[in-house]
Amino acid sequence: MTAFTRDQVRKFAPTARADLIEVLVNGVDLLEEAGINTPLRLQHFLAQVATETGGLRQIEENLNYSAERLRAVWPSRFPNITSAKLYAHNPKKLAAKVYGGRMGNKTPEDAWNYRGSGMLQTTGRENFTRAGYAEIYETLRTPDGSLHAALKFWTDNKCNTFADRDDVVGLRRRINGGTNGLNEARTWLAKAKKIFVTFESVPEIGATRLPKARVMELQNQLLRLGYIELGRADGDVGTKTVGAISMFQAENGLTVSGMFDEDTAQALYTAEPREINRTGDEPTDPTVKRAASTLKNGALGLASVAGFTGLDPLSVAETAKGYVDRVKAFGLPLDSVLHYAGQHWLILVAVAAGGVYYYGRRIEKVTMEQFRTGRTA
Repeated sequence: MTAFTRDQVRKFAPTARADLIEVLVNGVDLLEEAGINTPLRLQHFLAQVATETGGLRQIEENLNYSAERLRAVWPSRFPNITSAKLYAHNPKKLAAKVYGGRMGNKTPEDAWNYRGSGMLQTTGRENFTRAGYAEIYETLRTPDGSLHAALKFWTDNKCNTFADRDDVVGLRRRINGGTNGLNEARTWLAKAKKIFVTFESVPEIGATRLPKARVMELQNQLLRLGYIELGRADGDVGTKTVGAISMFQAENGLTVSGMFDEDTAQALYTAEPREINRTGDEPTDPTVKRAASTLKNGALGLASVAGFTGLDPLSVAETAKGYVDRVKAFGLPLDSVLHYAGQHWLILVAVAAGGVYYYGRRIEKVTMEQFRTGRTA
């Protein structure tokens, strides 16, 4: 489910209006209905909203421009400073000049009444009509109305399709009609990707299945960071993905779980790209060997506590299965052993610990080879 916090929005847009923060945080059900149900879609939506509202500060177009600013914004309409001075600091007159007779506007009053409004700056009588606000245009300049209109535009124009492709240029063209504001949108998007990395209570792999689009997003980020042993981003969490996650976690000082937990997802967007040593030398970074050691020690530690009372068998079994999957990710043959484990969780734990221990030296060797070559050994 889509969910984010006030603190996240404040961090994203420090000068945002409090009422706009509230309508966003309280409007998660509306975002969900609009299909904004993955972090990538939310990141793109908020980036475009921030671009159009100056960081969630204005939901009503400010047409009170100086002559110099008019020349910068509409150079073709105001070819010299003299022509611009006639409209400087006169919002209604300017609206009639730039919006009159366009976008369904029929009168000078239309140009003013249907000026850019809402979180995505709906402009013109025609677009207000599509949004359902032709007769109640002032409502679009309220926090609630601004969000409703933005979400209707987002769904009507299939903006999620662009977001899923991480296509900020396509989104900008769809929303603005061109690429005006593209640099700002890119800046906001980069910031959103660092803050809105996961939703609250996003389930981990191994517990509840993540949406395919979200898995692909995280897989692509692993590939961008140099974890090419993953192969390709396919939206499925197989042994190669589990292995790549484990390697990333170990190399970045995270708990090795083989899951896309919240800490891992956050780190994927702040970590430096992996350095690949393509010479014949052994890598000097000690975290490489620690990746294998952590895997071995974790599985053995799991086995040592498996007999304690009070443990949840299903939880321990799921963890054990994660270790087994990570061993298999190195191309090691555990399938025949697993055949004898059946469904008994204690046996599964033993297989996990025993398999990791038995193949320990080979895991270290494969780990080193993967680091040195940047390929699956």
